[in-house]
Amino acid sequence: MAHRRNVVKIDKALPLDVLAPLGCGIQTGVGAGLNAIRPQAGDSFVVFGAGSVGLSSLMGAAIAGCTNICAVDLAENRLALARELGATHAFRGDDPDLVGKLREASGGGYHCGLDTTGIPTVVDTASQALRKRGMLALVAAPAPGTRYSVEAR
Repeated sequence: MAHRRNVVKIDKALPLDVLAPLGCGIQTGVGAGLNAIRPQAGDSFVVFGAGSVGLSSLMGAAIAGCTNICAVDLAENRLALARELGATHAFRGDDPDLVGKLREASGGGYHCGLDTTGIPTVVDTASQALRKRGMLALVAAPAPGTRYSVEAR
């Protein structure tokens, strides 16, 4: 059951498949990027997971003026869409040299990043893709008990 403050009444004629992402994915992705991470113009930004949250954060990074914006995902169609929405780089998450390619593409590491997967190995890769003093935010729903092991840099 949802509390009435969390519900918005919509016209039955409106398409739910178009409206549904507005309630979570878009607000969460842009909000995490612009309000939590707060990238500055000229910063580099990487997102892991190019679903609605990840792609929305990517668009938020572009709005903020990031000049190097990268998406990482396993699906080629999502990477293609990321490029259409402003990604300057896009890499497959299963690339065996992913960290090396990310560090090269960013000139030594990204200023900031967002993980939308909640997968411990992906979070570790994301942290390795950052430069010193880089910021990584996590927006995911991992299983209870999930632990992250991140190497201090």
